[in-house]
Amino acid sequence: MKKGIMTQLSNSAPSAPASPPPQSPTTASGKYSKAGFIVTIIGVLITFIAAVVYLATGDSVPGIVGILFVIIMAVFLRRGQNSTDIKTKQLAGLIPFFFGWIIMILIGTVLAFDPLVLAGGLLLVMGGITLVVGK
Repeated sequence: MKKGIMTQLSNSAPSAPASPPPQSPTTASGKYSKAGFIVTIIGVLITFIAAVVYLATGDSVPGIVGILFVIIMAVFLRRGQNSTDIKTKQLAGLIPFFFGWIIMILIGTVLAFDPLVLAGGLLLVMGGITLVVGK
């Protein structure tokens, strides 16, 4: 009889309130990755526009180099966004990051100071960092 009462008491005792499930890290990293992707795309577009302007004004070397950078970055960004592998996603962030630094170095050394290209390079660096961190 005693055992039956104890079983009833333990079954009827209110259970502890369920805590909400913790937010998964993939949700947070998805936000970083999406923001980094958008910033990087804006940097790529600015770089492309600047390259076309250089080509249109007859300065073919920076124009062609800029378009090659854009093509390489687009390939890596596309591959990184479609991949589920973390290392591939991080590589998709490293390529624009390094290209952004190369563009900013070229602005200070070879090309005349160009605020449009400088802005594109800065956005590529910031977007690339965000993509790498958003692992």
